[in-house]
Amino acid sequence: MNLTFLVASFIFLITPGLATMYILNNSAVFGKKSGIYAALGVLTGGMIYNIIASVGLASLLYRYPTVLNTIKIIGAIYLIYVGIIGLIKNNNSNNREKSATRQSYTRGIITNLANPKVLLFFMTFIPQFVKENDNFVKEMFLLGSTYLL
Repeated sequence: MNLTFLVASFIFLITPGLATMYILNNSAVFGKKSGIYAALGVLTGGMIYNIIASVGLASLLYRYPTVLNTIKIIGAIYLIYVGIIGLIKNNNSNNREKSATRQSYTRGIITNLANPKVLLFFMTFIPQFVKENDNFVKEMFLLGSTYLL
């Protein structure tokens, strides 16, 4: 693993995005436990995209751009849905915290999978640092996992 990859990854990591906002919001509104579950969900979503990109399935998105557009549309619809539900839901805080903690992990996964920028990141950024073409899948997976950790 080279230093350039680690530095570039660090720069991406300190730049807040949708997942960061989701985790911070969950932590602030529902508490530390919910924030941890949200972070684990986001990590799981990232790992799913890491596996997809590593085994080359992501190349299908280049060949069939409608699949990527579908992911974008689903992501936008999901974010609108979460926003509307958040505005109209009127629970008491105790029930809301319990429910939020249970749903934080799943919503973390969906939040990351509904963000096509994450998949594009794994498809475009990480392959630049792969050195061994014989072990491309293994090295892609290790670089992606390092980034996620």
